[in-house]
Amino acid sequence: MKNKNTDNAFADPVKGQKGPARKEANVENKKSGPEVVIVGSMAFDDLKTPFGEAKNCLGGSATYSSIACSLFAKPGIVSIVGEDFPKAHMDFLKARGIDLAGVEIKKGGKTFHWKGE
Repeated sequence: MKNKNTDNAFADPVKGQKGPARKEANVENKKSGPEVVIVGSMAFDDLKTPFGEAKNCLGGSATYSSIACSLFAKPGIVSIVGEDFPKAHMDFLKARGIDLAGVEIKKGGKTFHWKGE
């Protein structure tokens, strides 16, 4: 006697596929969007240490997390920046395969700026 619940446990409700075919469908879906969504800040950092000083560096928790994540998966960022955020920074993140569709550029806004000594 077949158990109807376990017989279709791996069935794809859309395509009706089972087992490995379902896994292949998931791999195809991952190509279209991020595998990991990171919500956080994108910022400018000013750093001062006994060894030197750097101003307006690319910073923020979402920025650093997504760069690290890009070594293992396809990340996407959800954040907001101002119009002063350089295109070069966006290009750098895109070049690492980071999905920036969730980043809003606030018209007339300024990007968060962090300073640390």
